[in-house]
Amino acid sequence: MAALRAGDAGVAAACREAGLDPWRARAFEWLLEHEPDARGSFFSLAELLHLGAPGERRFDAWGVSDDLGAGLVPRMPGPVSLDETAGRLPEPAQAESFVDLELRVAVHLSERRLPALLFPEVLSTLLPDLFAEARPVAPDDRLGLDAWVRAQGRDRLDDAVASLVGRGPLLPAAAPGEAR
Repeated sequence: MAALRAGDAGVAAACREAGLDPWRARAFEWLLEHEPDARGSFFSLAELLHLGAPGERRFDAWGVSDDLGAGLVPRMPGPVSLDETAGRLPEPAQAESFVDLELRVAVHLSERRLPALLFPEVLSTLLPDLFAEARPVAPDDRLGLDAWVRAQGRDRLDDAVASLVGRGPLLPAAAPGEAR
């Protein structure tokens, strides 16, 4: 994505791989021409994953439950254009395709060299904040949710991990010679 330039033949292919609908693909082409430094905030984390690892199934564990296709087994949804969810009830459409918060938490845990075991607890700590703070303009505004996730810095995610101390999976270490 960082190598794409206005007018490159690879721009259209990258937009297809990321699952962009035609209006977002045109918006990305415009952005490359007029504001190329803003390209880093254009794609969601899920779209970037599809650009960097198209068709890769090893990320399924970080996805969402697929109750119809896989019997509540997590799966990483394929690229889903915003047009595909238009006209559907917003909550099920979002639940089936919005994985950016999961990806952001997974990346943060990896960067901090923390165990994946913390993933569910950190995610459940941040979900209420997503619903309280993200200000989507409509119930199906996936771009508004993506923007909130992108805005979460390391400090915010570190705070979510720190909030687990004393409850859940993180307990203070026992004093030497003290049984736990």
